[in-house]
Amino acid sequence: ADARQAGIKALVHVAEKGDRLVISAVCSRLKHKEVNARRAAIKGLMHVAEKNDHHAIDEVVAHLEHEAAETRDAAVLALAHLVEKGDEYAREEVSAVLRRNSGSVREAALRALVQVSRVDDEASIQAVAGALEDPQALVRSSAVRTLGMVATKGNKCAIDAVCERLEHSDDNV
Repeated sequence: ADARQAGIKALVHVAEKGDRLVISAVCSRLKHKEVNARRAAIKGLMHVAEKNDHHAIDEVVAHLEHEAAETRDAAVLALAHLVEKGDEYAREEVSAVLRRNSGSVREAALRALVQVSRVDDEASIQAVAGALEDPQALVRSSAVRTLGMVATKGNKCAIDAVCERLEHSDDNV
C-alpha cells in the first residue's frame, strides 16, 4: 500500500495539471480500504486537478455512490478541495445523486452539496428541501442539518420549503 501511495505522489508530481488519465487514476484511490490511501488521493487531486475541473468532479461524484461509507466520505472531502463554492456544474451533478436509490448515497450527496453550494443559493435550497420528504429518516434528518448550512437565518426560500413540509399529510415528512 505504501508503494502505491508513493506511486500516486510521484505521478501527481510529474503530471500536467488537468491530465484526465492521472485524475482518473488518482480518483480510483478514493475507494481504497486504507484511510491513508484515500487521504493521499485527495491530496493528489488538489495537485493535479484544476478547480472546477468537470472531469475531476465527475470522477469524484461517481464515488458518492460507492457502497462503502468511507469512500463516500472521501468523495465529500475531495469535492471540498476541487470545487469553488457556487460552481453550478458541481451543484447539478451532486443534486442528481439526491435522486438515487440508496438512502446512504442520498445522505452523502447532501453533505457534498454543502461543500459545493454558496449560502442562500436557491437551487441548492430547493434540492435540499426535496430531501425533507425522503422516505428514510436518516436522509430527512441530514436534510434538516444541511438546510441550516446552505441557508441563512430568515431565508424566504428555506422558510417556505420547511413550512410547506410542515403541512404535509404524511407525519413522517
